[in-house]
Amino acid sequence: MITSNQEIPNDKEGESTLFTLKETLSKKHVFIIIALAIIFLFSYYFFLNPPRNFPKDKMMRIQNGDTARAVAESFGKEKIVRYPIVLINILLLSGQGKNIIAGDYFFSEPIGAFKVAQRIVTGEFDLTPIRVTIPEGMASFEMVKLFDNNFYYFDEKKFLKLAEEKEGYLFPDTYFIFPNATTEEIVGQLGGTFNAKVSKYEQKIKTSGKNIKDIIIMASIIEREAKKPEDKNLVSGILWKRFYIKMPLQVDAPFAYISNKNTYELTEDDLRQDSPYNTYRYLGLPPGPISNPGIESILAAISPKQSQYLYYLSDRSGNMHYAVTFEEHKRNKTLYIY
Repeated sequence: MITSNQEIPNDKEGESTLFTLKETLSKKHVFIIIALAIIFLFSYYFFLNPPRNFPKDKMMRIQNGDTARAVAESFGKEKIVRYPIVLINILLLSGQGKNIIAGDYFFSEPIGAFKVAQRIVTGEFDLTPIRVTIPEGMASFEMVKLFDNNFYYFDEKKFLKLAEEKEGYLFPDTYFIFPNATTEEIVGQLGGTFNAKVSKYEQKIKTSGKNIKDIIIMASIIEREAKKPEDKNLVSGILWKRFYIKMPLQVDAPFAYISNKNTYELTEDDLRQDSPYNTYRYLGLPPGPISNPGIESILAAISPKQSQYLYYLSDRSGNMHYAVTFEEHKRNKTLYIY
């Protein structure tokens, strides 16, 4: 029961108070949303959003002992991060400033500073081996184009200098090589594969009566002169026969090595060229291999097939034609070359 001196609440005043409360809460919500949006945008810009000019397929090397500041500054200089101070703060505030892992980091696509920090303290190098196939009979100067654009630390001049000493001993094969491999490591891997492959035939080499240098020089010629295994063995027998009877080898393959010309491009002047690789002018083997032979050519050089033939030629389709006498050889030239 309501007594006469009690005041009856005014419905309009209650509604006004409720409206004011809702309005205050609504303003707070808007303020919170705006604040959160600002924080998000700030975080996205500084921590998640990569620089616009982030380099594509960039390799970055962190040396042992590099400080967080040194790493951040080098990454900033190369546009991996927009502001080095942001990367420094991420590393220091997370307590990871002294846990940076040295190594080569490959950045194939743009990422933000937070992800950069995560990668360098977990050793996420993102290095995927690159498949490189070296065909049999490829010379070292031809290999350059296989490595030049794919390997970050590859040095063409250094490769040619190192490979010149190892011509013939850089085994043609399919390799999976990390993109941060140095020139020395690449040459070492190719040479190591040669040693591993050829070491299996040490006994054959010993019983052949030939030294490894002569075998590889001959194999490098065979690789360029014949394509089919049966032809390699016959050509080997013919060339070793010429070698032992003191007849010039008279092979065209070395001209591809000294003047980059094939059989059908050679002129009379080329055949008169004064070079120790010109087997028309000089007896015996060239001074070094002219290519890097595969195992079939090496085995053919070790164990040649004896025959009555002293001459051979390859037509434009790669088919071999053999002859016993020079007259037969000239006839084959007329039939299959001219």
